[in-house]
Amino acid sequence: MLSYLRSSPIHNVISLLSRLYENSPESFVNTWPNSILNIHPSLLPSFPGTKTHERALEAGVKVSGCTLHFVTAELDAGPIIGQAVVPVLDNDTPKT
Repeated sequence: MLSYLRSSPIHNVISLLSRLYENSPESFVNTWPNSILNIHPSLLPSFPGTKTHERALEAGVKVSGCTLHFVTAELDAGPIIGQAVVPVLDNDTPKT
């Protein structure tokens, strides 16, 4: 699959990234070191993984945001490139 990704148009690559990462994160990131970016919907290192908004609301945080970071073999643990902060309002839900 890695050879297919190396020669495919970017839209094909994007559609397969998460599946490949789940199956073999080390070989995946070692193929493109410091080249793969992820936009995660929290202020990492807080709330990595899934159900980010639900966990942030349960924790009672007053601000949340998103993080742009390099992908590493460890989930949501790569070097942070940038973050943006938004307020968490009293009536927010995971969908808002």
